[in-house]
Amino acid sequence: MNFLLLLNIIYVSIEFTSGKRECSCELIKQCIQKFDSSIEIVTKDNTSFEQYNYQHCPRKIITPEAYIVVKNTEDVQVAVKCLTQLKCLFAIKAGGGSYENYSSGGKGHFVITLKQIKNIKFDSQTMTAEIGAGNTAGDVINNLIRKHNVAITLGIASHVGFSGLALGGGWGFFARNRGLTVQSIVEMTVVDANGNILIANSNTNSDLFAALRGAGASNYGIVTNFKVKVFNASHTVTTVEMFTNLNYFEHIFEQFQYFLKNGDKSINFVFFVMKDMVGIHAVIDNEDEDIRLELSEQIQALFRVPDMHVVVNNYKIIDFLDSLEKYLEDDPLMIKAKSSFVDRYLSKDEIKKLKHIVLDSTQKFDNLLFEFMPMGGTITESNVHSSYIHNNNLFLMDINTLVSKKNVTFDTIVITETNTAYEKSRFMHSGYSYQNTIDEEQDISKYYGHKLSFLMHTKSKIKKMGLKRKQGKSDLSQKYVCLNHKEFESVTNNYR
Repeated sequence: MNFLLLLNIIYVSIEFTSGKRECSCELIKQCIQKFDSSIEIVTKDNTSFEQYNYQHCPRKIITPEAYIVVKNTEDVQVAVKCLTQLKCLFAIKAGGGSYENYSSGGKGHFVITLKQIKNIKFDSQTMTAEIGAGNTAGDVINNLIRKHNVAITLGIASHVGFSGLALGGGWGFFARNRGLTVQSIVEMTVVDANGNILIANSNTNSDLFAALRGAGASNYGIVTNFKVKVFNASHTVTTVEMFTNLNYFEHIFEQFQYFLKNGDKSINFVFFVMKDMVGIHAVIDNEDEDIRLELSEQIQALFRVPDMHVVVNNYKIIDFLDSLEKYLEDDPLMIKAKSSFVDRYLSKDEIKKLKHIVLDSTQKFDNLLFEFMPMGGTITESNVHSSYIHNNNLFLMDINTLVSKKNVTFDTIVITETNTAYEKSRFMHSGYSYQNTIDEEQDISKYYGHKLSFLMHTKSKIKKMGLKRKQGKSDLSQKYVCLNHKEFESVTNNYR
């Protein structure tokens, strides 16, 4: 039997498409009223609808039937019970940052929005924080860093939903030193398909915990709360920005590969290429000022070429994130993204081939962006049981199509060019892609690889044995939600 067909058979969809009862706002309201909850249903004629219908990608705007606004885990429990009882089509949304807008469902769908689950609580004794699923990266920054001087690896953009970022990976400027966001998760609260509230950590429901970290989102239920490890953020970091022209691409890429072999894990950066520009944006995360100075000089010497523009700054972490946010204020929207991990060093001929691909695409379109992000360091060293399979890759390559926030128009030909550049660069791909850079054209195996068998086994085990509930009881007949093939292929951004 076809492996992916088998996966499709084993996993149960949350999209209940058959049944005698027609799903409607009125029926959902009647069901919700039977419970003690603070749920609000926001329909298309409500002035708040557009607020909840935020979608990162203007390429494919989706308008669901209504938003089911929940404020806590118990509200999610009620919403799931009513929607499944009425056999409604529904999706789950937190930040709405999916490149494919999966979290907005589709025609006839109702969307459980977690946007109001905003709790954040820091525990100084355990150096952990509880983070509600509705928080954005910006919310986490404003609470943990501004109030408590502690941090967690986050993405680059503050509007991104924390949940989707965490469940799919979570690369950021502190990842090589502190680990990915997903590697910081120590516990989650989950509502399953029957509306049961569960906890998952390394000791309780450990396989579910491992499955959620890397293949989370809607696969096994709805994560409503995270407990994560945090680090002290009171120290200073050094940033190094370097810019030059495309003539030096080959040299800089060769130096990039040298860094991958020898670079200190305190250094993390994005190596990017746009029309007429090659750039490095590096952050040195080390508490020792002398070491930061030494590493700053090292990375400048590594990439320096004639006429390179270099800017060095020292910031407190919160000031660095503020500067990054200001830098990104007018940052274009990414309407299409293709990604691939690379697990080997390229030869000189391959670097030359890559240069031709990059130059050809960026010269045709000034809204194409190539990004190369190093892995390694703590990302590789952190050997935890999870469904995130990309720890041992050398770097990640993203190809992004951009549009202006002020003039959201685009030509489909640039989307075609993004796909073409991706196909031409397949010679260097490891065969795997990054869940946070979701792409509807990718096969499921690109995200989960050899972990597919574990995910199916975990699903099977859950169905046979049941899981411990949050209250500590066990129910052998419990069923757990997981998406069908097409949905499972794209779930890791559903929360964003």
